[in-house]
Amino acid sequence: QLLEHLTLQTGAIDPESMSVDQVARWLGVSEELANKALAQANTVLHTQELAQYLTANQWVQAWNEIDVVSLDGKSFRLDRLVEFDDHLAILDYKLTIPELGSEAHNKYRMQLNNYKQELGRIRPDKPAKAYLISAKGELKEIT
Repeated sequence: QLLEHLTLQTGAIDPESMSVDQVARWLGVSEELANKALAQANTVLHTQELAQYLTANQWVQAWNEIDVVSLDGKSFRLDRLVEFDDHLAILDYKLTIPELGSEAHNKYRMQLNNYKQELGRIRPDKPAKAYLISAKGELKEIT
């Protein structure tokens, strides 16, 4: 929730920075947890490799918490979708990126590939790529 609030998106004004106290009240958590969440969000937001997706504003469009509905009526919520000139980037925030081949990794791979498939139906003009982003600022493309 915090990353979604602090990242730029199409049609929105620049997000305001938040203090630990504000984050604690907004999320309904202790100041200790708010401090940890804010530190993790700042790590992600200040990771150079992630700037093109989160803060650089060099994209065609970008959206947080975007809903996609499949042909069979299933609803999916993408953490972030960024449109570039040549592709769409689906970003999924996780605390950690699971190990390749693990049950969690396979679950996320299936989920993100489903998102790519649905976006391909909706936006056949641009290929979709999917990424996991960890709280440590790690970026991993999921194929």
